[in-house]
Amino acid sequence: MGLFDKKEKFDKNALKSNLKMAMTRVSLLKNKKQNSIKVQKRQVAELLQSEKDESARIKVENIIREDYAIEALEILELFCDLVHTRIQLIAESKTCPHDMKEAVSTLIYAAPRIEVKELMEIRNQFSAKYGKDFVESAMENKDLAVNQRVMFKLDVKVPEPYLCIDYLREIAKENGIEWDDSNVVTDVDVHNPVPNSNLPPMNNNPSFSMPIEPIQHNQPFQTQQFHQGTNLPPPYSINPNVNNNLPPPYMNDIRPNNLSGYSVDFNPNQPITYQDVPTLAPQGTTFGNTSGFGDDPNYDFDDLQKRFEALKKRE
Repeated sequence: MGLFDKKEKFDKNALKSNLKMAMTRVSLLKNKKQNSIKVQKRQVAELLQSEKDESARIKVENIIREDYAIEALEILELFCDLVHTRIQLIAESKTCPHDMKEAVSTLIYAAPRIEVKELMEIRNQFSAKYGKDFVESAMENKDLAVNQRVMFKLDVKVPEPYLCIDYLREIAKENGIEWDDSNVVTDVDVHNPVPNSNLPPMNNNPSFSMPIEPIQHNQPFQTQQFHQGTNLPPPYSINPNVNNNLPPPYMNDIRPNNLSGYSVDFNPNQPITYQDVPTLAPQGTTFGNTSGFGDDPNYDFDDLQKRFEALKKRE
């Protein structure tokens, strides 16, 4: 017979009474677990006193799980109280109200994980009200409506090593025991964590080193070109057969050709070269018949005076 083969009719009164009984049983279960934790802490303190650190670490894992269960029970108790208060709203709604979906889904999710049989009856009532698809969705948290803290607290995952060490320190402190946590063997070294071994080693090749100089503004052209990602070889060759004493290849002139006719680099031992340009005409040179008065320095003024006088005589 399957889980949902038995057809049940939704009963508001049955749901209400089961919620009330569930709150009472959850409260009793919390007290039981708290008393159990006190006893287990005394046992762990005795193991620490006897220097049985490994046995104490294994036993403290159960204490952590019990603490988690108590926190989950407190949340479930609040949800039971919330559903009990709004039972009329649930009875009159054909679908689960949006503001009640977290509480209802969390109670359904926790029913098989908590030692409270009333929660199983509550789940059956929700199945009769909203259908088995809704219950299955809540059990698998398909709608992500289940309270995340309850899911985490009810998880059966092994506690983290650092958490076990913290619990052992606190128990030793409460009982006045001088305990050295360096003797505890764990899967992970909580005192000196090992760096990620998957990362490649840094600077294992002595013939190659990355430039560590930060990029600065107003640097020379070659430095700027190197930092701007030009396709240049590294400063030193990674081939051991190559002489690394040679200057880096990018120190050569990698700047674009200058078409102005001047050299980009100033070298006092090299004369400055210019492009061929037309020579200027000498001062006073005339072109065609455009010469003017006094343009020729060898001009004869006496001859001009004679011509002027001859012209007056004709008049």
